[in-house]
Amino acid sequence: MRPDFPEIELTPEQEADAVYIEDILAAKARVEVRYMARLMASKSNREFFGATEFQLRDVVHRLGAEGIDAALAAKKSGVPRFKLRLPSLSTRRQVPALPSHHHHDVDGRSDLRTGLLLLQALS
Repeated sequence: MRPDFPEIELTPEQEADAVYIEDILAAKARVEVRYMARLMASKSNREFFGATEFQLRDVVHRLGAEGIDAALAAKKSGVPRFKLRLPSLSTRRQVPALPSHHHHDVDGRSDLRTGLLLLQALS
């Protein structure tokens, strides 16, 4: 960590998300840094500003966008490190039918209790 960056306190879950995001960014950064180094090596000192400067900024912005995408993916999918622990669902499971004795009253209410509706997996 750079000494001029303030320390950010994280919970263990946030630290795991940070490691996940860092791994993705590190992989993407290797490609982007190589491109930047090759671009700068191909230019003379007087060519660094102007178009080349904007090309370099675009690369840095693209890398930042990759980080945002990784962070959103980590939040959207729940905690990525738990994915492997989830049991797989059968794709052949049928949706359970309701027993015929349940009915709706005239006012639209039902004597059914709320619960989880299991839907058939799409192939």
